[in-house]
Order: sequence, then C-alpha cells, then structure tokens
Amino acid sequence: MNPEPSPAKPWAAPLLFLAVAFVAFFQGLVLPNFYFANDLLAFSYGHLSLLKHDFQQGVLSIWNPYLFGGQPIFANPNYMRCNPFHYLIPLFPIPYGFTVYFFLHLFIGAWGTYALLKALRYSESASRVAALIYGLSGDFWWELIHPSILSVIAFWPWLALTLENLSRDWRPRTAFWAGLTFAFIACAGNFQLMTSALYGGLAFFAYRLYHWSSVEKTLPWRERLSPKKLLLVLILGAWGAAPLAVELIPTFEFSQLSTRNSPDYDQLSGTFSMRPVNTYEFLFPFMGLPEDKSPEASIQDIDPPNTDNMSLGDFGYLGVWIPFLVYFAFKRKDRRFLYFLSAFALLSLFTAWGRYFPLHRILCQILPGIALSRAPFRFLDVYILFTVILAAAGYQTLERYFSDEKENAKPWLMGGLAYGALLMVVGLFQADRNWREMLGLALGMMGLFYWALVPGWKKMGRLLFQAGLLLPLLLSGWADFGTGPASNFDFDRNAPIFAFLQKAPEGSRFFMDMQVPYPVKENGQDLYFPMPQDEAMDYRVRLVNGYDSINIRRTRDLQNAQIALPTYAKLWDIKGLVFGQDRGNAKEFDHQQIGTAHYYGLKVPTSHLWAPSQVEVMPDDQCLAAMRSPGFDPATTAYLAPDAQALKADLPSGKKAKLTYQWLKDESNQQSYQVILDGPSLVTFSEAYYPGWKAFLDGNPVPLYRANYDFRAVLLPAGTHRVDFKYEPAWWKRGLWLLILWLLALPCLLLIWKWKPALA
Repeated sequence: MNPEPSPAKPWAAPLLFLAVAFVAFFQGLVLPNFYFANDLLAFSYGHLSLLKHDFQQGVLSIWNPYLFGGQPIFANPNYMRCNPFHYLIPLFPIPYGFTVYFFLHLFIGAWGTYALLKALRYSESASRVAALIYGLSGDFWWELIHPSILSVIAFWPWLALTLENLSRDWRPRTAFWAGLTFAFIACAGNFQLMTSALYGGLAFFAYRLYHWSSVEKTLPWRERLSPKKLLLVLILGAWGAAPLAVELIPTFEFSQLSTRNSPDYDQLSGTFSMRPVNTYEFLFPFMGLPEDKSPEASIQDIDPPNTDNMSLGDFGYLGVWIPFLVYFAFKRKDRRFLYFLSAFALLSLFTAWGRYFPLHRILCQILPGIALSRAPFRFLDVYILFTVILAAAGYQTLERYFSDEKENAKPWLMGGLAYGALLMVVGLFQADRNWREMLGLALGMMGLFYWALVPGWKKMGRLLFQAGLLLPLLLSGWADFGTGPASNFDFDRNAPIFAFLQKAPEGSRFFMDMQVPYPVKENGQDLYFPMPQDEAMDYRVRLVNGYDSINIRRTRDLQNAQIALPTYAKLWDIKGLVFGQDRGNAKEFDHQQIGTAHYYGLKVPTSHLWAPSQVEVMPDDQCLAAMRSPGFDPATTAYLAPDAQALKADLPSGKKAKLTYQWLKDESNQQSYQVILDGPSLVTFSEAYYPGWKAFLDGNPVPLYRANYDFRAVLLPAGTHRVDFKYEPAWWKRGLWLLILWLLALPCLLLIWKWKPALA
C-alpha cells in the first residue's frame, strides 16, 4: 500500500462525517419527525421509560417485575443496561434521544472506519468514501430498530483499528485500548454481534500479526518483546476488557436459565438464517419486496416454519458499485491482505446463510458462544467491514488509473460502463423498486466517463462517481422506515388501557394480547400498529407476558403447559385479560371497551399469597403434569422443587391456615408484605423464583423455596409478620466494586503513561 502524508486539516474528515450524519437524521434532529417503527416502539421505548423513571427516583432497577411475571434486567442484554451510550437517550425526550443516538453512532462508525483505513495506508479520498459506505450501509439503516446492534456496528471498526495498532507494536497502552474497545462491544447488549466481532477480530489480528512480523519485516517486535513486557501487555489488555465482566457474568447466569439455553439447532441457533437465493439483495435491496410491503414490514416479516424471512440480504447492502470496486482492489500488487479479507468476507457470508449451509452448524459445535445466539445472518458484520476495506483498495486503484495521465484508462472505463449498463438492465425489471440503484449507476457511469477522459472535468467526474456510490445508500436508508410526530409515543391518548390497568390493586397482573390496535401517524397517514406491551413498565403495570426474545425458561414453560385459565390466573394473580377484538360476554368476566382495547376482568377474586394445606415434593416434569390436572388448585396445593426435600419434615399438618396480607412495598428490586396467619404454614407468592432473590422474616434471613415450578415460597409461623424479598445477586455488588476500581485506576494509568512513557 502506498503511504500518503497526513492531510493538512486532520479534522476535515470527522467534520464531513458529522455533516453526513446530520443530513441523514435531519428529520429527527431539526424537524419533529421521529423513527418509531417496530422494536423502537414495541420494545426499546418501554425499557427506556423505566430507565428514565429510575433517573427521576434516584434508583437503579436490576429486576423488572412488570413483564413475564418478572425477570432480571442487567442479566438480559436486550435491556442494554451496561451500554454507556444507552444512558444518553433518557437525557432527552425519548423520541429525540433515539435520533441523537442514531446520529452519534453513524458518526462513530464512519470515523472509526476512516481511522482504520488510514492506518492501513489508504488514500484520504478512498478512506473517506469507504467510511461513508460503511456508515450508510444497509446493516446500519436496517438496524435502527435495535440500538444495541448499532453500538456494535459503530465500534467494530475501532476494534479492528486497535488490533491493527497492536499487531504492529505490542505496547501495553495499545493493548488496553483494544481490550476497552472490545468491552464496549461486549457491553453493547447484543451477544450475536459480540461473538462475530470476537472471532472476526481474532482472525484479523492473527493475520496482521503475521503480516508485520513475517511479510514486511518492518517492525522487529519479536526481538524487543521481553517476557516482562509481554506480561504487561496481557495484563493491560485484560484490564481494558474488565468492564465486560459486569455484562457477561449475569448474562451467563441468565443464559443457563433462559429460553436461549436450548440444544435444538433448528429451534434456536439456526433461526433467522439468510437464504442464499436472497444474496442479490446486496445490490438491489428492494427488488424482492412484495408489492404490498414496505421495507420496515418486510424485515420483520417472520416465516413461521423457518423463523426467518426473505429480506435478510438487505443487511449486506453496500451499494450497487461494490463488486466493481472489489474487482479493482485485486489490480494491486500487494494482494495477500486482500485475499485474506476476501476469504473471511466469504466465510462470514456462508455463516450468515445459517441452516442453508453447513458452516454455521459446524461453528456452533466448535466455537464457544455461537450456539447461544440466534440470527446467523448478523455474521454479515464481518463481511461488511472487510468488503468496505476491499472497496477502499479498489477506489484507490481507480484513482491511480484515472488520475495518472500515463495510464490508459479507456479499457477500465469501458469495463465500468459495461458493468453499469448490465446492472441497469437488471434494475429495469422492477424499475419502481430499483430506481435508487439505477440513479447510482447512472451517476457512476457519468462520473467514470468524465473522470477518465475529460481532463478539465476529472474532479467533477470523481464527485459524480462518489455520489453514485453514496446517494443510493442514503436514499435507501430514508426509505427504510416511516417517521411520525412525537404523539406516536403519547400512550395516555393512544393507549388509555394502560392508565386503566394502573388503577388495579398492587401486585395485580394482566394478560395483554399483542393484537390490540395502537394508532400511529406515519408519513402523514393514520395507521395501526400492534400494541406495545412493554409500555406497561412506564405505568407500573404488571403483565404475565410481554415482548422480549429472551425469557426465563420456567416462565415460558408455564405459558405453554396448557394449564386451565382459572388455575393460571390464581398462580400469577391475574385480574384481567386484554384483547384487540370483542370476544363476546362470558359469565366469568366483566367486559369493558377501553379505547381500542377490550378488557375482560375476572369475577372470581385472586390473591397474591396462598397458604396451601397440601404440600408435596416432586420433580419439575411431574410438577407440570400435576398442575395441568383439573384437581390442582394453588390455594390448597403446592408442589415444591426436589431441593426442598429436607423441608418436608418441618411442614405443619392439620387444618388449612387462614391468611390475610397487606402490601407494604412494591419496588423493582424489593417487595414487602405484612402477613397474618392463624397457624404455621408454607406461603406461596405470585412472584417468579430466580437466583439472587432472598427472603427475610421480620428482618432475619430465611430459606426461600421454589413452589409450583416457578414461584417463591416461605415457611412462616403463626402470627403477624413482615416478609421481605430483596433481589441481591452475588454478582451485583462485586460487579459494582470492579467497575469502581476500574474507574479509579484509569486516571492512574493515564498519569503513569504520561510520566513513564516506557511503560506505555
């Protein structure tokens, strides 16, 4: 690669990326038009509302009692509570905060790619253009609905940059920044992309290490790397990555108890596989869309038999000129690195094919972590970055051919015009869907012509070609999702059912059907979306269901166990059901219409606490079978998990104890009750059992048992008592101390590096 002097204005490129990011999200930053589609409204907004409530109350919730009967927060990466950028969004009105988040991440991703390409010694213009291709890629635009994934996309080039620097010189400071960058990726909240960045980064680092030590031999690092320095490099690299422990330790615990812990490849790891036939969407992302479907609907359109869809190739969209640029990359003399990039880009693509190609299934067996995540199509992030590097190499080759008067540019121009004309013909088959790509092809061909043949118009030709590369990406991004006013997030007006449910007694739970219509305005049109169930968190309403791809396995097992509705309602203290359609009147329910929702309140009263007189100990599989039987009633019977066998001798016998209770405290991390019993009894609570929950009787710790497969139980004596449940997992305080220690050590490290450069 030909080195190029640093530009006179080093901030010119970052300012360019800021300007492009501002243009990309002008609607939300300046105009009151905000992205709200799909998971932004259905998932992220509710969780951010809970975080904003924590800000206002000066607390930090680590347990969410409002969805699925309760589940951990920090342990669930979907909540993004370990992602520092996530905490920026609630500082603004949340719809505007989303836009700020998008704007920052496009800028960070483009700047990181530019810095990586400059470190790889590509020209200034090639680095800028390729960086914008990465920032405006289909992977970025189609993942706007998943803020956690945007963080990985933004920091993946920075990880490659730090690994590139580390491969040249094993310096402790460089190792620290590499570890810290990977910690950002690991804490972003998406395990799928973390694993692809981990293995893609390791492959990139291994090759670059080989390159610098064996090929160019420009840096004799092996001779200068003493055992002492190697140890310091490893320690500093591990210390830089230390914050990821705050995410990975609770996540590992949750993964063992969640629905993601499944050995079935086709039902977990192989779901959301990209179909090979849809690889053409890398060039024409809109061509395969059904005529009645928008991009935002298509990428969320799930095919039930295979749990994937026909639009996953859209995520690999880098523009219609990319194959042309990649071809020119191999017109260079230094091809070994390019061969490596091409090989791993193809491996990434084959992995993204998931169940349709054997590679992903094999990797799930031999590489730790891959089998725990769904959506193999997201391994395209390795393909995207490596292909962008190839595109930068190809663009730089074009610069040499078309700018050097000694070169005969006509053959390459004819090849470019033929390439553009061929794809123009392909685009004509669905011109109404492919007009963006056809515009890019037209601008590109015009730019190549002026750049190659017209001396006075070379600069204009180069700008036209750049427009052909970038403009379709920007236009396609704008076409992905509709925008609407901030009133789309006004749940008091659009979903009065939440305010209605908020008035129920403490501890009450409800079932809410996702098909309740939710009115929105999109691009000036009145539409209906599925009800965002997770907004229940903003109203402190407890649901027995919700919208999340990761749940506690036992809770999901109960949902699928076909337990009779009256029994299921008693187990979870369900007060009512919410549907999107009128299901008629029934003697067991009181029916009311609240806005677009139909509420069915159960006439039979339920309770949050029960004092069963019959207690048995049995394995989980037998427990579920027994709970399905018509004779099971949680008011009179409890089935304890096998680890409570020793408790059986202490259980009281005789008549059923009379129980009354009162809620004293209902918070995210703690519940407190006053319980009155006229005799000793095992008491079950309609709260999910999960490691980390501790029980206290009148301030003293007591054993906590698992009853009826998924619920808490405590043995209580007769009388009036206070019962407290506190969520205090072992990893919580240790993780906080680790983070505090890490933050305190950071300025010390910076001072050491300043005063002792040899240690840096």
